[in-house]
Amino acid sequence: MYGELASEVIHCPNCSEDVPKTLYCLNCGYPLYKIEQEQKASDERAQEIEAPDTSTVDTDVDMSVEIEPSPEVEIDTIEDELETTIDVDEPEEMETELEEIREEIVVEPEMEYSEDFEEPLEKGEEIIEEDMEEVTESIVTEPILEEETKEEPPTEAPEPSTYEKPSTIPVTRESVTPDYEGEEPIMEETSIEFAPDPLTKEVMENLAKNITLKIRLVRLLKDGQVKEETFKKLFDSYVEQGRIWISRRDETLKRFKADIQRMEENLVNARKDYELLEIRKSIGDADEKEYEVKAPAYKWDIEHLDKEIQNRKAGIAYVSNLKNLVPEEEVDELKEMSSTDYSQIDEIEEVTEEARSRIKESLAEAYNSITTPTSNIF
Repeated sequence: MYGELASEVIHCPNCSEDVPKTLYCLNCGYPLYKIEQEQKASDERAQEIEAPDTSTVDTDVDMSVEIEPSPEVEIDTIEDELETTIDVDEPEEMETELEEIREEIVVEPEMEYSEDFEEPLEKGEEIIEEDMEEVTESIVTEPILEEETKEEPPTEAPEPSTYEKPSTIPVTRESVTPDYEGEEPIMEETSIEFAPDPLTKEVMENLAKNITLKIRLVRLLKDGQVKEETFKKLFDSYVEQGRIWISRRDETLKRFKADIQRMEENLVNARKDYELLEIRKSIGDADEKEYEVKAPAYKWDIEHLDKEIQNRKAGIAYVSNLKNLVPEEEVDELKEMSSTDYSQIDEIEEVTEEARSRIKESLAEAYNSITTPTSNIF
């Protein structure tokens, strides 16, 4: 069939060329099957006018009812039946008539399925409306939740433990007093909060813990809750460990003191150089360019060195003050035993005289480490 159609020629109304009879114009792509449909529709109308009661009309009506819902299948069946050429005199009128026929064919299957899907669509619309209401409610309530969270009182931070108590050492910084008039002091009085390095903090915490353990062990011995052999073994180990931590504490003190001595010498030299520059500027020996270059450097050295010196002094005060690291109960007990010259140790009959003397010596050393004032270190 398609071979016969390809051998025939048809006039394309779009490009006005005679082209082979196919579904689409090979020259411009115009749908040529519409011309055949329009021609057939006009022929059918002419037949209906001449013989409206013929059997062909009835068969056409019956076929339109039995056609599948898909309009594409109907077009294909119509295309297969077209075999004759047609002359297109009025393409616009025929196209409108063809569209009316196609609408009549497609309406019937759509009406059959529209009733079945009417209720699900309405339910879907109700679901969408409910979702939109929930979204709008959540958007409206969000600012309210933010306001409530802002009004909550701030949570209190947990108190630090005994061995992690921060050390704030107030240190007064000396102001630089110039020997000549017109110079403003470079330094001002400030307080420095010392933050120990991890190594220094570890030494001090272990030393305070060692003193605490020795005091508690002596308490158990006085109450008769520990045997002499067990006490001696533990106490001797605590004494050895205490000596190690004390030696490390002393090394830290020496390091801080050496840093202070070195920085003080550099600070004196920086002050002298700055004073010399000021004098040279006042007598015209140093120009503005030299002063602008050297003066800020001298000032920074003086301020930086002074700050580091005060920091090292605060470190010495931290290392020398064990009272803030040892629990208050043990400090009071140690103070009470020291006030009676450790006479309570003499009342313990379960240990030898040599052990008593060692206990007194160790407790006296611990008491001196706790009560040594900071002013004696400088």
